[in-house]
Amino acid sequence: MKGYWQRRSARERQWLKGAALLLAAVIGYLGLWLPAHQHLATVQARYQQQLQLQRVLASVGAQRGQPAPASLASLVSESAQRRAVLVREMSLAAGSVRLAASGEALALLAWLAELEQGGAQWQSLVLTREEEGLLVRMSLDDG
Repeated sequence: MKGYWQRRSARERQWLKGAALLLAAVIGYLGLWLPAHQHLATVQARYQQQLQLQRVLASVGAQRGQPAPASLASLVSESAQRRAVLVREMSLAAGSVRLAASGEALALLAWLAELEQGGAQWQSLVLTREEEGLLVRMSLDDG
């Protein structure tokens, strides 16, 4: 390979270096930038969809005179953000919220206490130890 390179003229080597740089840029764009940008657009669309769903659920619950599951979901989300707890999964169902969250042990326990003080009642609660701290899987009801 070295012999092949040395047999090329300086002009050909420069042209080949430029072509290799251009090829690397195209591969970087198509292989890294474009998929990341598309994923970001998908995530933003899902986020907007979830916000819209939360608004609809809150308005339906308010029309029926019942506390909406979205209010419990917003309590979970806001308090998790304050306590630096990562909510990995969350699903809403008729007056209850099922979720999985992780974080440092003390932050996670303080978050659980805050949820309880906010009126949430547990249907189920499972704590699992992880390398980074604790993982909690739980189902909550409005109080």
